[in-house]
Amino acid sequence: MSLHAQVRMQQRGLPAAALALIRRYGRRQHDHQGCALVYLDRRGREAIRRHEGEQVYRAYEKVWDAYLLERVGGAVLTTGHRTRRFHRE
Repeated sequence: MSLHAQVRMQQRGLPAAALALIRRYGRRQHDHQGCALVYLDRRGREAIRRHEGEQVYRAYEKVWDAYLLERVGGAVLTTGHRTRRFHRE
């Protein structure tokens, strides 16, 4: 995880455990330039509820609108909260 991503996580109140779940269960939208946007859609949230349990789902429910931008190699570049819908290609 880049230093920029760590600073943004702290500024935006995003716990590392929630971002790990988003990385594991989130939808990846590639920009075809070496990066991918990772966010949770309805299927991802339901997968968390099913595999991780209701207690984990409810613990991080307020941050399910978060996203992260990662390099294809896996390094997280930045994080944030969605304020608009992501348009899929």
